[in-house]
Amino acid sequence: MNVLQRYFLETGDTPSKLALRIGRSPSTISRVLRGERSASTDLAIDIEAGTNGKVSARDCLAIQLDMLRGHSGSSALPVVDAQEAPATEASASASVAFSVSERAA
Repeated sequence: MNVLQRYFLETGDTPSKLALRIGRSPSTISRVLRGERSASTDLAIDIEAGTNGKVSARDCLAIQLDMLRGHSGSSALPVVDAQEAPATEASASASVAFSVSERAA
């Protein structure tokens, strides 16, 4: 369960009511809630304001990343060996892969 889902469960608020308060469509909030849409920085800030800070912008932005990680809670991103990955202009110039935890260290 992500922080936005927990917010709705604990407060009784709904995606439709939140969307109305922040001037967004209910489907936008629902897609973020399910991890189907990444929240833009502006949307994350609006959600933080609309929830009176109970869901921070940072938490909102992390929902999509958590979905991509499969809710593993792991701080490391998958590392792709550049020799095994298909060569493209973008991947050819990227010769070093590192995890988020290594970078933060």
